[in-house]
Amino acid sequence: MDLNKSGGPMRPTTSGRMLDDSTFQFEGMTLFDYFVGQFILAGYDSVDAVKNAKWTMEHRNKHLMGEQNV
Repeated sequence: MDLNKSGGPMRPTTSGRMLDDSTFQFEGMTLFDYFVGQFILAGYDSVDAVKNAKWTMEHRNKHLMGEQNV
C-alpha cells in the first residue's frame, strides 16, 4: 500500500501484518476510500469523487510535509 496515495488505513487496527520486508497489509478501507465515499454522499458522480479525493489527498500530503501555500 502506498501511504502517500492511500493515506493509510482509515481506522488502524492491531491486526495488520507484514507480507514481506517492505510490504505491510492493513485491514479495512483507506483514507482515500473514505474521501471518495464522502464525495459520493455529497452528490458527486464516481469519476468526480475520485478526482476530488485525489486532490484532497495531494493537499493533505503537502500540509503534512509542511509546505507553504497549500
